[in-house]
Amino acid sequence: TPKEFGAGVKREMELPEVEGEHKFKTENEVYNLTVWVDPEDEILEKYEGNNKMEMMMGPDIVIAQLKASPGYPVVGVHNCTINVTLKNEGCLPAKDFNVILYLNHTYLTETDEIAKLNYTISYPEPVSLYPNADRLLTFYWHPEKHGQIYYDVDIKVVADPNNTVPELDERNNEKSKGTPWRIYLQTGYDGDHPLRTYAHNLIPIRGGVNYTYGDSYYLGGDANPHYGPVHFENVIPKGASVELARLYLYWVWSYIKVDDPLRPGQKKQSPAPLDVEVEFNGHVFDTVPADGNYTDLPHATGFDVGWGTYCYDVTADVENNNTVNAIRKGPWEDSKYTAAIAGMGLLIIYKDEDLPLTTYWINEGADVLWVSAMTGLTPEDCTTDALFEGAADLDRVNATLWTIVPFGNCVDPDENRLYFNEKRWQGVWNSYPSVPGRRSPEVAIDKNRYVTKYLKPANNIAKLQDNNDCMMPANAFLILTYPPDLVRPALPSKVYVGNTIPVAIYNQGRSDARDFYVSFYVGGEFKGKEHVDEIVGGESRELTFPWTAPITKVGHLVELGVWVDSEDDVTELREDNNNASRPVEVSLGGLEHNSDGRGGSKGPGFGEGDSDIESVEAGAPIASKAAIGKSGGEKITGYLMKGTLSQSEAAGGGSEGERAEFSWVGLLLRIAMLAVAAVLVYAGYLLERRRQNNINNEK
Repeated sequence: TPKEFGAGVKREMELPEVEGEHKFKTENEVYNLTVWVDPEDEILEKYEGNNKMEMMMGPDIVIAQLKASPGYPVVGVHNCTINVTLKNEGCLPAKDFNVILYLNHTYLTETDEIAKLNYTISYPEPVSLYPNADRLLTFYWHPEKHGQIYYDVDIKVVADPNNTVPELDERNNEKSKGTPWRIYLQTGYDGDHPLRTYAHNLIPIRGGVNYTYGDSYYLGGDANPHYGPVHFENVIPKGASVELARLYLYWVWSYIKVDDPLRPGQKKQSPAPLDVEVEFNGHVFDTVPADGNYTDLPHATGFDVGWGTYCYDVTADVENNNTVNAIRKGPWEDSKYTAAIAGMGLLIIYKDEDLPLTTYWINEGADVLWVSAMTGLTPEDCTTDALFEGAADLDRVNATLWTIVPFGNCVDPDENRLYFNEKRWQGVWNSYPSVPGRRSPEVAIDKNRYVTKYLKPANNIAKLQDNNDCMMPANAFLILTYPPDLVRPALPSKVYVGNTIPVAIYNQGRSDARDFYVSFYVGGEFKGKEHVDEIVGGESRELTFPWTAPITKVGHLVELGVWVDSEDDVTELREDNNNASRPVEVSLGGLEHNSDGRGGSKGPGFGEGDSDIESVEAGAPIASKAAIGKSGGEKITGYLMKGTLSQSEAAGGGSEGERAEFSWVGLLLRIAMLAVAAVLVYAGYLLERRRQNNINNEK
């Protein structure tokens, strides 16, 4: 139908319907469309060359993106996803076409031959796309075990493989991943190397444990083979003998370049152990002892390196001051020694008869952990166990846990976690020690963590967990000590003029308490102190209060105070039960004597409630006891400072048996004594008066 157009007017027109076999279809078809304006040349125009235009119409399926994750999948660990983004860049819809994923495997057989294996995965439903629309398709794949260590997968996706949809361009329906996807049979970045027990004493020793990093430092990969000297000084207490000494060397970044068997002509980075010579006080270890070689060689990324802990028994060589040097001998790659030394540590277990009974578990190893999007591992995957196998004696014990974790240096408080049985802490390893003049060793240490209240009677376990910190647990030490426990004496409720006051000091701990002082106070005034050479665990020693009540104090209340271990010479199970203070009544002597210092309590010189008070953590907040020395009091939840008196002590605490009771018999006896004394005095007065009268008469 002819149309009229005014000057400068633009008008849109629809394609006419075509009947019959050439009827126009709006999907899955390609057309060559020609539009010709004024085909019969009825209008005279300024320019006749722009009245005709041709174009192709139809759908055009394009694979816009192909992405596989995770980047480094591990068989049995990861469920893989392949995301495919399709787009219709044509002007007509593409309807009901299929999409197929091809997974072409290349792997190394047990006889080191290259083999091929192909898989296909079809998208579960037909796909349709409107013009200029896109759609994300996700394929799920569970890799299976093939070959050795790893295998390669070439990924290709094809849209409309059966040519169901005619398209403007049939050449853009396929897309491949640029490089093969490497699938690993296992990963070294999970918790697959538990820290094993190297030493454990079944019979407690009297002694202690010391661990120090000395002035060790971090040395990165470079051309210099020398490390040191490192000094460990003042490591053995005076008078102690060495039970066990263990030198630790922590290392990382060790690798070599090798031919890639699946990609001829290409090299790959492969983790390798550090080759090192160590000299400790002149003793040269040119190889790593078999019982001290802990190496983790993960194969699960394109830049894997070796990690490890080397351990040396230096019991026969250790001195109070020690010097260590090391020489890297390999591996050598990229014009440098690739392995870095993160730092060193020295463990000393020593005996000393003046120290408490001690039981220890020494666990060691190397287990690199890495939670990240790259590895696809979770914190539960990246957990290192340290089992302290066997029985743990919980009777009057203090328990501490020591952990050493190279590269544990969290920024976020939840980047690493420590569990002991059911207890959890987070952000435990958060900094490296400082060494003046040297780069800090990248060895994080958590010492003396109090775990007494979480201790079990057998098979205690620590778990060291990564949460995006990337670290290597290396040591876990569980130390149980059974120290002495000196308890406050039970002071009497009444003392008598001129009589001595016995004071019983009891050690309710399992170890001996040696070389300490007991100080005595009256009315807050210091009256003296007495040295005690030893009280065996479970026994007591009776001392004498260096003061007796004068007659001028009869009828008065006097506050007596005793401070056990007043100079803090003894490390005890508890430090909050050493002080006793109470007001006491002063009476005349005679038929009764001073209390023996036990005050009617059931123990040898301590209040009834003291013998079963639980051990507490040093530095914890104090929950005051209703009456220390009385049964039924609340549990202590922390240590009092030396010299601090509880409110109950200041008010005259002790067992209930210590309180003075009223006695009619005693009162009558005292009245009789006073009457007899009065009669005697009066009789004396009369006799003296008579004598004076006789003298006067004689004159």
